[in-house]
Amino acid sequence: MHRPYIDDVVFECDDCGGEMRRVGDVIDCWYDSGAAPFAQWHYPFEKDEFERNFPADFITEAIDQTRGWFYSLLAISTTIFDTAPYLNVLSLGHILDEKGVKMSKSKGNVVDITSTLDKEGADALRWYFYTAGPLSDDVRFTEKGIIEKQKKFLNTLWNSYFFFVTYAVIDEFNPNKKEIPVEKRNAMDRWIISRLNTLTKEVIVSIERFEIHVAARKMEEFIVNDLSNWYIRRSRRRFWIVEADFDKDSAYITLFEVLVSLCKLLAPFVPFITEHIYQKLVRGVSDDVLESVHLCDYPSPEESLIDTELEDSMAMASKLVEAGRRARAEAGIKIRQPLKEVVVVCNDQKRKNVESLVGVLKDELNVNEVRFEDDAFVAADDYKQVDVDEDTALFLDTYLDKGLIEEGLVRDLVRRIQGMRKDLDLEYTAKIRIMYKGDVEVKEAIDRFSDYIRTETLAESIEEEKPSESGDNIYEKDWKIGKKEVHLAIKQ
Repeated sequence: MHRPYIDDVVFECDDCGGEMRRVGDVIDCWYDSGAAPFAQWHYPFEKDEFERNFPADFITEAIDQTRGWFYSLLAISTTIFDTAPYLNVLSLGHILDEKGVKMSKSKGNVVDITSTLDKEGADALRWYFYTAGPLSDDVRFTEKGIIEKQKKFLNTLWNSYFFFVTYAVIDEFNPNKKEIPVEKRNAMDRWIISRLNTLTKEVIVSIERFEIHVAARKMEEFIVNDLSNWYIRRSRRRFWIVEADFDKDSAYITLFEVLVSLCKLLAPFVPFITEHIYQKLVRGVSDDVLESVHLCDYPSPEESLIDTELEDSMAMASKLVEAGRRARAEAGIKIRQPLKEVVVVCNDQKRKNVESLVGVLKDELNVNEVRFEDDAFVAADDYKQVDVDEDTALFLDTYLDKGLIEEGLVRDLVRRIQGMRKDLDLEYTAKIRIMYKGDVEVKEAIDRFSDYIRTETLAESIEEEKPSESGDNIYEKDWKIGKKEVHLAIKQ
């Protein structure tokens, strides 16, 4: 109640029987806010709760409170207790419209947030603000930016989860029945586990420094680059194998552990998608677990699982892959076209770092051989050179013989067949028959790589014929692959 109404309120004093009225002196209303650290605990009449909670770990408000609440808290606490009432202040910037103008009802540029929540969801909105920059900076609110975050980050996280669930259901994988020590898993598994624990360390440090944008960006980079674009893409074949084996089980267990740990790391940031994934992945296979991801302890890094040498090796391999792809682009050779070799010119230490990952380099660069040479190496005219760093160079052999051309043709055929499977929305495990029509060179290529084609497309047979258009359940298409005309048809 405010004046003048409070002036009409009168109480009788229990001790003397006199009238009790409002104290005539007026104090600034900011005193009420500034007194919050002790007034909320009924201090000085009760002291225990106050002493347990003073000073506060941190407070947060918008930048305009530097002359309001932040100041009144500091002034009153310093006057009474001779110390600050808080250990950390998180001062937020303002939310601006798309043009960089502060939102205001009078300007008519305020956004109806319920519309954004209905379309993009709360998690996408939260993540947009977390990654936009330091919380002290002003942020432009753009729906386009929120949609981009939804596609780049949330969709990637969801697709990673969906990939695991799809194959786990097919194989009836149960994480509670499998246990493989990390040290016995392959290099790719040990690397992603190491990166996860390194990430956990970095996220905790960033949060404790109130650098929320740094923590969020590191998690996004891990999920998009390390998990999705590298680990899952590199491990797909391990999940495709029909029969269960040690390596396949290792891949399942590793991806399961990473996804569950990520849910816990991300839970305070994107609470809804992480809860859904936790319920399906964890609660879906066991009742003997905490009811919600938001009841779980925040993850702590396992130092023993961090392998900095392996992380450095994989980082170097990734740089070489990037350089090799750049060399292909400059030479006008697509990645699906196999090549004879790549030569890496580097010092002995870098060679030792990546020698164990030669298989990764072969697959990623689609070459048959990887050679390491010193500075004395002289490349032939067919080699395309790209500098990797100040003392490392990569040379890509661009010469195409008949065998390589055939192999490239087959890789393109497989890609087209997989696209046709997708058009038909076939189950991942569905077997098909392949029928084709092409010239002699197409036939020679298919005959030579028939086993590879069948494995990659789950084909029971490959036949040289053009099916009748009246055939049942036949899906056919004409393709131009390079200079070759190929007719493809598939039947389940």
